[in-house]
Amino acid sequence: MLEYYKVNASQAPSLGESFASIVPKKLTKLHLISNDLGDPELKNLLIGLSETQGLHTLFYQQNGFGPQSVFMLKEMIDKDCFIKTKKLIFKETTYTSSIPVN
Repeated sequence: MLEYYKVNASQAPSLGESFASIVPKKLTKLHLISNDLGDPELKNLLIGLSETQGLHTLFYQQNGFGPQSVFMLKEMIDKDCFIKTKKLIFKETTYTSSIPVN
């Protein structure tokens, strides 16, 4: 669980890579709560998580998301990356994007 651990844009790719190497062996649940994550940071974390199918729970709360991370989630679903995932929860999130929403 990463609660209130602030992740900046330069840390997100490395954190995503570490998730990719840890998930198959040890990480089955990931709770990201109030980490100052936005759309590009979440996308980078998801890139790392997309390389494995070992995650059972992804809980994402009080962080941002947007078109980049939504597109990455769609790719992960299309590739069956969530085949073993039982819980995928996004709660109290905010849409962050420079792209206008219609």
